[in-house]
Amino acid sequence: MILSKLNEDIKVSMKAGNGFRVSTLKGLKSSLESNSKDKNPKGELQVVVQYKNMLAKALEQYVGKFDKMKEINSELEIISEYLPKEMSKDEVLVLINKTLSELGDNANMGTMMKALKPPTEGKFNGKELSKLVKESLI
Repeated sequence: MILSKLNEDIKVSMKAGNGFRVSTLKGLKSSLESNSKDKNPKGELQVVVQYKNMLAKALEQYVGKFDKMKEINSELEIISEYLPKEMSKDEVLVLINKTLSELGDNANMGTMMKALKPPTEGKFNGKELSKLVKESLI
């Protein structure tokens, strides 16, 4: 689904002469295609999230180099079009509390993260989710 939308968006961007957007989309497409050739391919959404995280890490490496930072931020904006709407911290806290009550005595870090990963994937930062879950278990 993401790959087909990506292919269509690449065509539109090429016709519009938007080389930067085409380049960014082709980079994402390449990641999706190489993933599909893996022995254990990940879901398309996982690949897009991974690509976004890679760009975010690259952004940290270019602190102070404003041209490069601006370029990476532009890429992140384009990539975010292929991700679901992000969840707020409050929405995630509600989800954590709901999951805690559903799991009851079986609630631990592993079961909580396993239950929370699907509804938050691509919508909330995994490290931040882990931190919130850890705080809720104390």
